[in-house]
Amino acid sequence: MQAIGILGGTFNPVHLGHVHLAQTMMQRLCLAQVLFVPTAMPALKQSPQIDTQHRLNMLALALQAFPEFVIDQREIERGGLSYSIDTLKSLRQQWGEQCSLVWLLGSDAFAQIDQWHEWQSLLRYAHFAIAERPNSPSHYQAGAAQLLQQHAQDEIAQLHQQAHGCLIQLQIAAPNISSSAIRQALAQGQSAAPMLNPAVHDYIQQQHLYQV
Repeated sequence: MQAIGILGGTFNPVHLGHVHLAQTMMQRLCLAQVLFVPTAMPALKQSPQIDTQHRLNMLALALQAFPEFVIDQREIERGGLSYSIDTLKSLRQQWGEQCSLVWLLGSDAFAQIDQWHEWQSLLRYAHFAIAERPNSPSHYQAGAAQLLQQHAQDEIAQLHQQAHGCLIQLQIAAPNISSSAIRQALAQGQSAAPMLNPAVHDYIQQQHLYQV
């Protein structure tokens, strides 16, 4: 069964950590492609203070060398608050039950899974692949712990044998980069070049983004 990865986020801005996560997950999980799904208005974060088109332009620049990475604009086109459950329902309707959908996320996001809209229904539509880092929590609380107990799976092959319902944890040595740190550095007049694709860095400079 073909497996497709899904990486959601504000991508404000997209950085090298996003691409590294997608590349690593794609290789480890044998994904056919990864969909980058930028949010319109995130439900659990502050809305981006720059124009949506800038986020899309930067994403296109960051992914232009990776034909296996696809920008999916369904959340932006839908508008309003972006709920992952709505996106998964839409993707499942598009791809049907003959395709495995794998939502890619970090352990920090997974730790707050019980704050997501209709979180208990998410695995009815996709698998979850959680990137565990050296500083990830050793134990999860509440909803995250419940999902692990009910759906944890050690066999990656299982993601290709059923369309949804599994949760797998992967140890990934991801670079310590965040969009908030990039925005803060740029607002303070510091360089964020080591954290960004060169084309994205140039775009930010040319458009005078994230400057106070």
